[in-house]
Amino acid sequence: MIDFRSQPSVDDPGPNHPKSPPNYFSRRVQLRLMLLVFVFMFVLILIERARNPDLYQWIWTTDQEPPRQVEEVGSVTDSVIDSGQPSLDRLDWQGATQRADQSYQNTQRDLWETLAASLTSAERSLFDRLLKSSRDGSILQTETLAACQPVINKMDSGWNRYHEKAFLEVTKFNTDLTDSQKKTWLDVLQRSKDFWEGPLTASFQATLDKKDLTPDQQQTLMQVQSILDQLALKEIRDNTLFRSSEHTIWFRLLEKLIQASPNQIKQASTAQVNFLQLDSQGSEYRGKLVTVSGEIRQGYRVRAPKNILGITQYSVFTVKPHSGPEQPVIIYCLETPAGFPALPDKDLDRRTATLREKASFTGFFFKSWVYKTDTSTFSAPLILAKSPQWSAAPTVKETPPATVNTGKITLMVTGITLGAILFSVFVYWQSRWKNQPAVTRHMDQEAEATLHQIPSDEIGLATLDALRELEEEATSDDTPTEENNPGEKRDS
Repeated sequence: MIDFRSQPSVDDPGPNHPKSPPNYFSRRVQLRLMLLVFVFMFVLILIERARNPDLYQWIWTTDQEPPRQVEEVGSVTDSVIDSGQPSLDRLDWQGATQRADQSYQNTQRDLWETLAASLTSAERSLFDRLLKSSRDGSILQTETLAACQPVINKMDSGWNRYHEKAFLEVTKFNTDLTDSQKKTWLDVLQRSKDFWEGPLTASFQATLDKKDLTPDQQQTLMQVQSILDQLALKEIRDNTLFRSSEHTIWFRLLEKLIQASPNQIKQASTAQVNFLQLDSQGSEYRGKLVTVSGEIRQGYRVRAPKNILGITQYSVFTVKPHSGPEQPVIIYCLETPAGFPALPDKDLDRRTATLREKASFTGFFFKSWVYKTDTSTFSAPLILAKSPQWSAAPTVKETPPATVNTGKITLMVTGITLGAILFSVFVYWQSRWKNQPAVTRHMDQEAEATLHQIPSDEIGLATLDALRELEEEATSDDTPTEENNPGEKRDS
């Protein structure tokens, strides 16, 4: 039999035939694969950039001014706050430390990281007190200043060793640097040397000599403090308990809150956040002012460890944010507003208060803190705030009930009962006697009206007429008639 249907060719096997695998040695297939790899890498870059919360700050900070930047570490900036006084300890201090000269900034950080690591715990405490006295404009006691002098000398020796080592590294040991790069690094080292031997040494000496610091000297020491704060923030570890290395930066953030007004703190907030943002992007928000709004579920007071700020206790709140999962955020506050419900002291009686208060908190995000309960261990974001933004719910004033004794109640019940009886008798008397003629007259009128409604042919005869008619009928029955039977007549 001859089949006239079209047969598939060798080059076109048909739709049901399995497709041959691609030829990976083909230039066209290789270009496609390269394009797919580039697209995949581009998506990964977008994902990495999308996790940075700074990209979304325009959503919450459209009405706020961008942070003013400092040109150099050694320069002095006059930041003015609402009161018109120079602000040496800024709330937006992380934004203010972004500088164009990255090499100089990294050198300063590396220097102070080396010097801070060389100090003991007692020496670091003395140095922190020295820096705080420069910020407050206070004068330390003679004994404290005498103990600070060896610390400054030790740091000066450490700076000389660091400079000599860095200079030799640039000029002799590091052969990979070009002449242009060597010139750049030597310039950075020279600027660092001028800053240390010039304004920084003069500021230290003025503090030790109990002299009033000039604004330039205060700003110089404030810049050193800012670098130390950034280094301390890097030492914070999430999902851990409180660590001794976090003690200094904890009270530095609280010091910023103490010196600022509630309005300044609210305006400096960078974002409105919830549990998921703080839990998944803690490193991006650390040390920044954020706002959390929600419902306070639990509150109590705890004592603070000994510190240079004189803080004696905290008010701790467990807050459920308005948005996000049913997970808490822990807030450490320095104070509570007037009229806020009293909180128990957990250190004394081991009690906490259950609350249902709507509030908002603006403070520094510190870390994801691990805390223990009676049954398990949990981790929650921890924020340091000055005070909750809370207003008391309006209360309805209740009028106390009037007190009535038993004699008055008995007299009232008796009077009401007698009044009811007399009223009932009066109503009965009036309806029984005075209304009797009216009732009779009304009944006759109703009977007469009913008779008038009956047709005349349906009304029977009167009694006398009826008796007369019956008598006539009886008489007519007794009279004989001619129509009677003839036989009856003959018989009679």
